[in-house]
Amino acid sequence: RIQRRLMPAEIPQAAGYEIAAMWQPARIIGGDYYDVMRLDRRTLAFCVADVAGHGLPAALMMANLQAAVRGLATATLGPGAMCEKLNRVLCDNLSPDRFVTFFYGLLDTEARRLKFCNAGHPAPILSRDNGEKVLLQDGGPVLGLFPEERFESGEVELRDGDRLVCFTDGVVEASDGQGVEFGKDGMERQIGERGGESAEQITKGLLDAAMRHANHWLEDDATILAIAVRGF
Repeated sequence: RIQRRLMPAEIPQAAGYEIAAMWQPARIIGGDYYDVMRLDRRTLAFCVADVAGHGLPAALMMANLQAAVRGLATATLGPGAMCEKLNRVLCDNLSPDRFVTFFYGLLDTEARRLKFCNAGHPAPILSRDNGEKVLLQDGGPVLGLFPEERFESGEVELRDGDRLVCFTDGVVEASDGQGVEFGKDGMERQIGERGGESAEQITKGLLDAAMRHANHWLEDDATILAIAVRGF
């Protein structure tokens, strides 16, 4: 219950968008983290992260990460600069055997522009209405290892019918017990089949599909955050 309260109790929404997320720890608690924050009238920030490890140690580091993200996020701090600041904070607080993969986005809801930074995280999939898939990879290495790392920001335009799906590796690495993973191909196929669905239906459908593939037994925490772009 304590860890769930670190996640947003209610996800901020904006006209023309639907945002939803689901979180499923492999054990009682875990190291996955997601957040969505309204920073000003037209700017939403969101993130998905995965602390290396499982159980209580990862959960404690996740709480530290949540506090740092909430303390640093502003509408004027770009994603690359955000990751550089967050990396320095984590380097001071994580033990040498710990690191964090992190994806951070700043969404200008009126201009329909998404600026982002991917710090060693599985690349979110932006699925276009015409079937095109764009992987959001610009950024840098994982957080928490080297304090002077530099991070780049990427930028992409969002269009009607787009679906952006962010996830942790516990989803794609969900295994059927024979060593066959759900995989990015499974993710892309499932996303492609859910073009008309709401963000909530997408997150639930993807997590259910991964869980079925893994016979309802996850080896790692699984988190999915989806943004569906609708007409104004």
